[in-house]
Amino acid sequence: MVIHCIKCGVISLTNIKKEHLDHEYNGFQWWMIFGIDKDILSQYKRAKGWTYKKQEIKYKDYPLVIPQKQIEYYEDNNKLTKHWLKISVRKRKGVGIWLPIKPHKNLFDFKYIKDSLLIKNHKGEYELRLIFDIPQEIIKPENILAIDLGEKVIATVCGSQGNKLFLGRDVRGLRRHFAWLRKRLGKKKLLKKIKKIGSKEKNIVQNQLHQISNTIIKTAVETKSIIVVGNLKGIRKSA
Repeated sequence: MVIHCIKCGVISLTNIKKEHLDHEYNGFQWWMIFGIDKDILSQYKRAKGWTYKKQEIKYKDYPLVIPQKQIEYYEDNNKLTKHWLKISVRKRKGVGIWLPIKPHKNLFDFKYIKDSLLIKNHKGEYELRLIFDIPQEIIKPENILAIDLGEKVIATVCGSQGNKLFLGRDVRGLRRHFAWLRKRLGKKKLLKKIKKIGSKEKNIVQNQLHQISNTIIKTAVETKSIIVVGNLKGIRKSA
C-alpha cells in the first residue's frame, strides 16, 4: 500500500458553509488545547488522544481530522467545479454540507480514502488534505538505479544499463546568486528585501528538487529499476 496526500482548495464558500466550518474548526482548537467543548461533533473530538497524543498538545493550530466514514464524494460537471465533498457538521447533523473543492491533481477512487484533514492556509482560507491508501502492485526489479548525492551536482544517477544522468547542476549556482544578492542588500540595510528574496530562493530550490525526484522516479519506473542511494566513486570521470 502507498499513501498519497492530495491538496484540495475549498472554493467559493457561502457565508453559511463558512460559518459551519468555522464552528467545527475553531471549536476543535479549543478542545485540543484547553479541553473545552464548544459543542463540536464527537467524531472530531476523538482525534485527541487517538490521532494526537494528549501529552504532546501544544499552543498551535491543529488540522481538523475528518474520519473516512464521514466523507462522501460527488462529481458534477458544473461551472463552479466538478468535485464536491460532503463532511459532517454539528449544525447540520445527519445532513452535512457539500464543499466545492479544487484538487491540485487527479483524485483517486474514494474507496481508498482514509482519515483526512481540514486546515487553514496562511491566507486564512480552508483547504483539505485528502489521504488515500492505494494498493501497489509488487514489481520485481530488473535493473539497478544508483544515486550519488552531492553539492555540485545534487543527484548523479547511474543505471545498470549504462545510462547516466546529472541532475541539479543549477541549484548550487542559484544558491550562490541569492547569497551574493543578500550580501549586497545587507550592505544597503534593505532587510525587507532580504526576507522577500529568501522566500523566493526557497520556492525556486524546492521546485528544482521536486523536478529532480520526479525524474529519478520516472526513470526507475521506465527501466524497472530498484533505487539505491550510495557513493558512486569515479562516475563523473567516466562521463
